[in-house]
Amino acid sequence: MAKIIVVFDSLKGSLSSAQANAAVAAALRMRYPDAEVVETSMADGGEGTGEALAPAFDARRLTIRVDDPLGRPVDACFYVSSDRRTAIIDTAAASGLPLIGPEHRDPMITSTYGTGQMIAAAMGIGCRTILLGLGGSASVDCGCGALQALGFRFLDSHGTPVGRGGGVLSQIVSIDSTCRLEGLDKVRFVLFSDVDNPLYGTDGAAYTFGPQKGASSAVCAALEEGVRNFAAAMTFCGYDDTSLGEGAGAAGGMGASFAAILGAEIRAGANAILEAIDFDAAILDASLIITGEGRLDATTLHGKAPFAVLQAARRYNIPVVAVGGSVADKVLIASAGFAATGAATPPDMPLEEALRPEVAADLLAQRATELSAPFL
Repeated sequence: MAKIIVVFDSLKGSLSSAQANAAVAAALRMRYPDAEVVETSMADGGEGTGEALAPAFDARRLTIRVDDPLGRPVDACFYVSSDRRTAIIDTAAASGLPLIGPEHRDPMITSTYGTGQMIAAAMGIGCRTILLGLGGSASVDCGCGALQALGFRFLDSHGTPVGRGGGVLSQIVSIDSTCRLEGLDKVRFVLFSDVDNPLYGTDGAAYTFGPQKGASSAVCAALEEGVRNFAAAMTFCGYDDTSLGEGAGAAGGMGASFAAILGAEIRAGANAILEAIDFDAAILDASLIITGEGRLDATTLHGKAPFAVLQAARRYNIPVVAVGGSVADKVLIASAGFAATGAATPPDMPLEEALRPEVAADLLAQRATELSAPFL
C-alpha cells in the first residue's frame, strides 16, 4: 500500500498549510482509496510556524489584542505548550504585511510593537522559552518596536525616547535597558528564519525586503542609513555585533537585535521545524512526498520549506513532487532534484481569481494529483 506524505507550506494570501494539505489529501484519497495519505503542517519561519510546531508541544492557541504594524488594535493568536513553559509566536500574527492594505504600507512608520506585546503576554503566563517565527513582517524597524514593548528605550542625541517605525532608526544613539520586563534575562529565545540575509548591505533588510513592504528606492536608501546607524548604536552600547550573521536581516532586522540584545539563537526555520516535528521518522516508509508553496523560484532553494523537505527525502531516496501556485526560474527549479514540479495556476488566470481560497484549493489538488500519478 502506498504511503503519501502531503506537506505544503502556506500559500500567502490564499491557503494556510493545513488548508493546502487538506485539499490535496482529499483529492489523493479519492483517486487512490487504498493509499495511506498523511497530512503534515509545515512552515519555514514565516506565516504558519506556530501552527506547524503546535502539535510537537501539545500546544493550545491563545488570542490576545495587540497593536498591528500601524498601531491599530488587532486580535493575534499564539500557541502555548501544555506545560505553559514554551510559547510559539509568529511575527506575522501581529506585525505581518497582510494586516495592512497596499496603500498603507510604509516601513518608515510600521512597527513590530505588537510582537513584543505577544512576547510579554507569554511571559506573563509563565513561558520561559519563546520560539519566534520571523517571516512575513511589514516593517524594517530592526525589531525596535518589539523591544520597546518589552521595556527597552531607544534614545536620541538629547536622551529622548524615539517613537516607532523604521524612520526613527537614524535617530538612535543609545539603548536604555533599565526598564526592561522583569525576568526577560531568564527567557530563552529561538528564532526561526526563512531567509539568510544579513542586516545591511545590498542583501540586507532594507534593500532586499523594503520594496515588498512599500518602500520606494529613496525610502530604501533612508532605511539602509537608519539600519546601519542602529547597528552602530548597538555596538556602542556594548552588544555583540550580529549584523552580518545569517538571518540578521530577517523580519526587517529583528534577527540582529534579538540576537545581540536578547541573546537569541537564530535557526534556519524549515530545517528546525522538520526536526521539531520528527519529520524523518514520519517519512521512513513513504512512497512519495508532495510539497509546495505559493511561488517556486530561486529563493525556494535557499532554506524554504519545499527544499528542506527535498533534502530530508533524499536521505531515504523518496521522490518529491513540488507544486507552486506559480513557478519562476523554471530551469533552476527543475534541476534541484524534485521528481516533478509544476504550477497550479493557469498562466491566463487573473491573480485575484487564483487567490480565492476555493479556487486555489481546487487548482492545487488537481495539479498535485496530475504530477503525482507517474509515481503511484
